[in-house]
Amino acid sequence: MKCLLICIAIIIQSTCFAQHTSALPSEQWVDSVFHSLSKKKRIAQLMIIRAHSNLGIEHVESVTKLIKKYDV
Repeated sequence: MKCLLICIAIIIQSTCFAQHTSALPSEQWVDSVFHSLSKKKRIAQLMIIRAHSNLGIEHVESVTKLIKKYDV
């Protein structure tokens, strides 16, 4: 029982300490940009579009259309 209480105390202390650390400037920038996006654009940031340089101009044009259409 004592071991359980000690483990809980350590977990609580470590989470409290973790909340007091400040974010890096780059993390603050990323957060500010992400929060400025609409829901649709946030989802678009999760998308991955395969692009190959050896499949011809039609492939490049289709990839370009997808990027513009979904704001990836």
